[in-house]
Amino acid sequence: MDAGPIVTALDKKWHPEHFTCKSCHKPIEGAKFHQHDGAVHCVPCYTKFLSPRCHGCGDPITDRVIQALGVSWHAHHFAGRPYCSLCYADQFAARCAGCC
Repeated sequence: MDAGPIVTALDKKWHPEHFTCKSCHKPIEGAKFHQHDGAVHCVPCYTKFLSPRCHGCGDPITDRVIQALGVSWHAHHFAGRPYCSLCYADQFAARCAGCC
């Protein structure tokens, strides 16, 4: 590399104009970024295109993700309560008319 500014990221050195977001192609020099499938994305593009979406509101989830019922949720939108198998059966299982 010639003399001049460099970006060190992902255990490599880059010319600033070559370390760019895969989505918008803008340089990421000095900014936070995410990796996804081997590609680098700036935070706004990652949030817009790749962040999981909340099943409750549809917005991107940028902090804690709750995975439940096969979908992703913001913590404040997930209202479910987890049950162990015994508690679930005790509270929700069908009852035999002859036993009750």
